Amino acid sequence: MKFVGVVVSMGCMLGLSSAGHITQSTPTKVPCPKETPTATKTGTTTTPSPEGKSSFARFFDQDRFHTMFPDAVPLYNFDGLVNAADKYTKFANTGNDTNDKRELAAFLAQTAHESDNFKAPEEYARNTYTVWQYCDNSTYPCAPSRRYHGRGPIQLSWNYNYYNAGKALGIDLLDNPDIVANDTAVTWMTALWYWM
Repeated sequence: MKFVGVVVSMGCMLGLSSAGHITQSTPTKVPCPKETPTATKTGTTTTPSPEGKSSFARFFDQDRFHTMFPDAVPLYNFDGLVNAADKYTKFANTGNDTNDKRELAAFLAQTAHESDNFKAPEEYARNTYTVWQYCDNSTYPCAPSRRYHGRGPIQLSWNYNYYNAGKALGIDLLDNPDIVANDTAVTWMTALWYWM
């Protein structure tokens, strides 16, 4: 239920009057607390941003990011998210503010959950596995001595995900998986690649 609470909090912070159908059993709407500031009216339609720019920052800014994630490590900074989203222009950019806020809330809830509220650049249990954990040589051969444990806000794992994310981003992540836990732009881009 912790994850459901995170989604509700995200939706409320983004100005949604309710977080929609997100409970685990019966689909019901969960109301936001009354003190939640409202942003744009729900259902409002805006023009998606032009090609090459993300538009989610129109209702979510750096101050809100820091309010929601005060203990985020420097790897997970707001500017990195905005820059990565500029490469994934369809992310939270349909032209329908309600849908865009819901997508952003779901993305932030999922990535916050995966990365312990943006405090874990890498999987906590990473040193308890053998090098070959998360390696499936039937798809793309694993690089010698490389580990493909969870890294980044989406906790990207498995060699084939590192290969495909790297191919999409033009970076050799199969041979250099640590980049995901060390480079702000790459870490957010891998999360958005996986999300989209």
